[in-house]
Amino acid sequence: MGKYFGTDGIRGVYQISLTEELAYQLGASIAQCLAPKTLVIGMDTRASSNALAYAVIQGYKTFSDHIIFAGVCSTPMIAHYAKEKEITGVMITASHNPFQYNGIKVFNKGFKLSRDEEL
Repeated sequence: MGKYFGTDGIRGVYQISLTEELAYQLGASIAQCLAPKTLVIGMDTRASSNALAYAVIQGYKTFSDHIIFAGVCSTPMIAHYAKEKEITGVMITASHNPFQYNGIKVFNKGFKLSRDEEL
């Protein structure tokens, strides 16, 4: 996975470099590699955010069903909640990028993933 992460998560043009399949695989990888007791996931209002969030959830659910879907919320909210509860958080957002882009940020216990965790 390391090759997919940039300076702030995974970013790409939806359905070209950032697909539901990649999001699904990321969800499964989070469950296997980080093994959090619970996953909290939020998203922004981009048209593609719901599909990507659902794909991450489905991948994660292949190993665990302890999921909190926060819906539309802010990135700091997901990071803070993950830190407070010592769980993994995922935020679907591309921040300031154009509408065709989206991204996936992962927080392990509230912090960005280390390089080893990304790998």
